[in-house]
Amino acid sequence: MTSSKVILLVLSFIAHQVLIANANHALVPALYVFGDSGADAGNNNHLNTRAKSVWPYGVDLNNITGRFTNGKNGADFIAIYLGLPMAPPYLNLSDHEKSQITTGINYASGSSGILNITGDGERLPLKEQVKYFSLTATRDLPRAIKNKKELEDHLAKSMFLLLTGANDYFLPPNRQLIEKLGPQQYANLLLDEMTVNIQKWNSIDPTVGYTDPTNSGQ
Repeated sequence: MTSSKVILLVLSFIAHQVLIANANHALVPALYVFGDSGADAGNNNHLNTRAKSVWPYGVDLNNITGRFTNGKNGADFIAIYLGLPMAPPYLNLSDHEKSQITTGINYASGSSGILNITGDGERLPLKEQVKYFSLTATRDLPRAIKNKKELEDHLAKSMFLLLTGANDYFLPPNRQLIEKLGPQQYANLLLDEMTVNIQKWNSIDPTVGYTDPTNSGQ
């Protein structure tokens, strides 16, 4: 099955679930978004890069949001289908806001890819995005979700959206690397790197550094 068919099936499934779900009840606790310009909601506006979305981008939302679209992007629509607010870009948030949001965050960055070398200028490669999510899970969420079991359930039931990989094929210096390794070996390299990062976010323990407020001695 092609990747486009898989995406269509996933979106169809989500749309179907929305139709049968309670209109006032989110299908999942949160949506955490990783990826490139297809999902970036404004992180690159805070980076020194030419990969920024300035006018006319954002015209349908009445301001420059940082999205590489006139209005909502795919990640936004998925959040809405799930009954959630659109996930805000991580770099837009203050420390206080990061400790209050429990419905998801967007870590995606235009020009980024699976490999750290992908892209030009400042960007957040997948490895960096996972690092920021680790801070969300181990530092910020425990401030908002005080109960250890509820925190674990929150992450276990949340949805993780990963939209990346195209830039790894189309942006330099990757083209030279593809020629050097060959298409299949290069594809294996991308899969290996993606697997490493997925394993990292799966192994994140949200209770590291967690202090049960009922045992604080106060």
